[in-house]
Amino acid sequence: MRLFSTQKVQFVEVYGSDVPSYAILSHTWSDGEILLQTLERDEIHDAPWSALSEDPPEVLRGNKAKGFKKVLRTTEIARRNGYDLLWVDTCCIDKTSSAELSEAINSMYRWYGGAEVCYAYLSDVPAASTESPFEPNSKFRRSRWFNRGWTLQELIASKQVEIFASDWSYLGAKTGDMDFTKLLSEITGIQLDVLLGELSPQDMSIAARMHWAAERQTTRVEDIAYCLLGIFDVNMPLLYGEGKRAFIRLQEAILTKEEDQSLFAWHSELLPTSTLGDIGQTGGISGLLADSPDWFSDDNEIETSMPMILKSSPSAVTSKGLRVDFLLLPCTEDQPIAEADFRVVLNCERLRDGQRESPVIYLKRIWGMGDQFARVRPDLKHFTPPVVDVLDVGIHERVFIKQDPWSDMRTIRIVAAKDGSQLQLPSGTSDRRVAAANWKIKDAWPRKGWAENMQTFQTREFTFGIPCGVLRLEINESGQPTTVDVAVGMHAPSERLSRSWCQ
Repeated sequence: MRLFSTQKVQFVEVYGSDVPSYAILSHTWSDGEILLQTLERDEIHDAPWSALSEDPPEVLRGNKAKGFKKVLRTTEIARRNGYDLLWVDTCCIDKTSSAELSEAINSMYRWYGGAEVCYAYLSDVPAASTESPFEPNSKFRRSRWFNRGWTLQELIASKQVEIFASDWSYLGAKTGDMDFTKLLSEITGIQLDVLLGELSPQDMSIAARMHWAAERQTTRVEDIAYCLLGIFDVNMPLLYGEGKRAFIRLQEAILTKEEDQSLFAWHSELLPTSTLGDIGQTGGISGLLADSPDWFSDDNEIETSMPMILKSSPSAVTSKGLRVDFLLLPCTEDQPIAEADFRVVLNCERLRDGQRESPVIYLKRIWGMGDQFARVRPDLKHFTPPVVDVLDVGIHERVFIKQDPWSDMRTIRIVAAKDGSQLQLPSGTSDRRVAAANWKIKDAWPRKGWAENMQTFQTREFTFGIPCGVLRLEINESGQPTTVDVAVGMHAPSERLSRSWCQ
């Protein structure tokens, strides 16, 4: 960890547990920030901060003036409060070193937690004398500082946070004035006990912690995952360029530490229902993990609960997808979900109108009688009272769910018969055989799977034992064209076999 002196521009490297007391800055980045390489220049390094304040060199003027003033005022406040050392992310991390950047991001939560005080600078909030932060539409409530991903862990990890306006006038502190602490809780959705340090983030459910990050923003897509490492007490390598996959990796890392099914208590907008990208009212299918913390935006009241089944294996990431032990329940008559084979009452709950209720998700077995499943209708927000009676009607099963279930869904492809083959149709009490030259597929349903020029019908959307499509055949014998509708599908005579059928 690299700290710098509040007396002059001089850096100190500290390691392990031998870390002196220090102050730390929380802020949002803007143009003209002062970087490590700037402060290491010969004309700046070892210079007293007071001298630089009176006569800053050219490199600290112009577009760098705003960033320099922010660092300068932070050192002044820290020095006035008796702190000899300070940490500021812009100039204490060598961002040209990927190894150092990775170490810093994985250590950031601990570094903020180790500081004696954190100074939060809200550059878009006017002087404290101009408006009250408690006003319903105050600029304090709408500050960018409350909407950025990185500042979330800085607020939670720090023992004490003192908040300043754009002119460095004092606005309030995380602890001390209970009314101000309640205001911070109201703005951020973070439970009051967590802000007061009476509960740690690990005392809250995964869903509640994800809710804190909902609708927060980061410049890099991957950072919405990396900024949450400390809140979930996990470490993982940084892979900039992987995009949303970083948030999936974060959730997989969380699963190795916490057995909390509230990780699956999210809801999304309607998802694509096929690989063709069609959007339908079915809500599509998905994996068990969310694409973004925004999918946890509903409420922060979900708590962990005792599992209904005490004997189960831990969840794990495998080549077949996420492995989870679930109690599979039949879908209820009052909430029929056509796309679902089962519903799952998650082992978590919330208190609503004096009643406990648990979130419900829906699953579909996507191939035969096997153990490969997908989540369906993730757009639905259903809750049910947690009752023991479901143990009598449920099936305890180990399921595997890929994050991209479409990749494991087989395609059924039906092609018109080649010359020489015959079509066998029932006709009264005897079978009727029609030569291939005398019939063709005229139409098919659903239409999106039908390619007329190739006389081919294909689909991935099917359930065993239920028709996946209807083909309209045109038969032309003796110059008399007739049509016959034929339903086609798949069935599984055993766990290892699957067969096609038509009727």
